[in-house]
Amino acid sequence: MKKILFLAIVIISAVLMSFSASAKNQVTNIDTELIINDDGSADIYQIWQCTFSQDTEVYYFLPDEGKYEISSFVVWDEDKTYETVSEWDVSQSFQQKAGKCGILEYKDGYELCWGITEYGEKTYYVYFRIDNLVTAYKDADAAYLCLFSENVDTRPTDISLKISL
Repeated sequence: MKKILFLAIVIISAVLMSFSASAKNQVTNIDTELIINDDGSADIYQIWQCTFSQDTEVYYFLPDEGKYEISSFVVWDEDKTYETVSEWDVSQSFQQKAGKCGILEYKDGYELCWGITEYGEKTYYVYFRIDNLVTAYKDADAAYLCLFSENVDTRPTDISLKISL
């Protein structure tokens, strides 16, 4: 594979850095490690530090216009690995979503979802693969990915990102 030139890999809007102190649900930190593979795919590992006191699920929106494929989505916490369901149902109850995760696909992106499972402070570990992340051009390879969308109700107050090949 050509030497990868990242023209634009991550867009983090200033909106993300704003945080409402009155919010009952808080994502205090998301640590992300993005590993670019030789085939142009990426493995993404995240650690979410959260405090939840309401709602039934966490969702993470990744904008896409039909280029990427998300696969191998797994979530686990301090106690167990969550069951990956083939069709995520947003209308299910807290108990029905507990210990489960799934993907919703839209025309403009993907929503990675999982049940909050229990209220209070919680650490979630997330893994997923993005195929077709890197595009080959005549003179370079490039990737564009918006890891933190403004299309979420609960935004992280802090983030860290490590990218490696």
